[in-house]
Amino acid sequence: MLYWSDEGSAKLFVELYVSVIHRAAEQTGSFVEFFNITGQKPVMKTEEEMKRAAEQLNMAFSGISGHRGEYLRDMLRGVETLLALTCGEKIPYQEAVRRILGFEMREVSEERFIRVSHEVDRMLEEDGYHQSTTGQKVKQWFEDNLLQPEELSDTALSVLALLQRETRRIIPLPEEEGWGKLELTEGVSWGAFSDYQGHYITNMLMNRESVWKRPNFIDTVAHELYPGHHTWYTRREQLFYQDQVPLEASVLGIGSAEDLLFEGMPESGVHFLGIDDPQVETEGMDSELKHKITLARMIIQCTRILEINACYHYHVEGASREQVIQELTGDGWFEQTVAERVFRYFSHPLNSLYYPSYYYGRWIMTYAYDCFAPEDRELFFRTAYDVPHTTGTFIRRIEELTGEAFDPVTMAQN
Repeated sequence: MLYWSDEGSAKLFVELYVSVIHRAAEQTGSFVEFFNITGQKPVMKTEEEMKRAAEQLNMAFSGISGHRGEYLRDMLRGVETLLALTCGEKIPYQEAVRRILGFEMREVSEERFIRVSHEVDRMLEEDGYHQSTTGQKVKQWFEDNLLQPEELSDTALSVLALLQRETRRIIPLPEEEGWGKLELTEGVSWGAFSDYQGHYITNMLMNRESVWKRPNFIDTVAHELYPGHHTWYTRREQLFYQDQVPLEASVLGIGSAEDLLFEGMPESGVHFLGIDDPQVETEGMDSELKHKITLARMIIQCTRILEINACYHYHVEGASREQVIQELTGDGWFEQTVAERVFRYFSHPLNSLYYPSYYYGRWIMTYAYDCFAPEDRELFFRTAYDVPHTTGTFIRRIEELTGEAFDPVTMAQN
């Protein structure tokens, strides 16, 4: 087994992290652990015990140099921040995000939203949609591209086969990996969920009550399985058992300094496969479908900006629930029920710490990918999928590989 510190410290870190996220789960009734290769159980019960472990790990990690040391200290800082919050410490939202996710969260500029929404409007006009606002055009376009609940399972199977084929071209996955059950569920707040079973198998759950749109569906499946969460889980477990990933990176959940990248890879999955690029031929896809997928992803850019700014206004500027829901629904981009669901997510005391990963994770990974010429992208994929990184270590590694300054957060805000 590989350790990036020493055996005792590595085991102590995993015990601490699992204990802290389970403590957070008990306090909030939330699901906060995504991945736990070794099946470590929470063994620390008291605040004092967890704080002593953190103090001991700070001393152990302080003298470790290079990438390993930076990764371990970033990860420990995130765990300590989550622990402090579970102990009742009042940490301002921006500061908690900085400590855990490793970046300075600010409002995304209005200019960026206008730029993207104008392009969406232009594309919809060219496709024959002439409603008075962009939001209304989007609503009608989605209604014209609905996927019925009875079509979900068969559509998912055909999309999965295509995405698995394309992902295996860029990521070396074990032959035995794949999906297990495809289940329809209801009464949940999410649209789809990847439930990793271990041993390279993931079950995918889909909400039959969600309003599914054909152009977005491939993005959803890519996010949950190929080359998204399932691919990350599988590759991490595969490399762990090959002693190429350390024990310290065997657990992932809310409060991790890896969260931005963990969510950014799925958010960028369609882009990684070239499915949103009309210049790239994808077997089984015609130009019309590619156009629709590209348009759907641009619409998601707009809605993600509205969502992350509403989150910022609520947590940082003190906007009320009513104000941010009005902000989301005002121009017709969100239905009332969807806006309320978005609010429930980003206003949750724990989910709020993870929420920026969707918007900023996407752009960190997309901008990083775009730094590499097609013939050099294998290097990008090995960096993103094969080496444990935090936000800070990943940005520095991209700068090292390209020889250029890389500031994706500022780019994403402007």
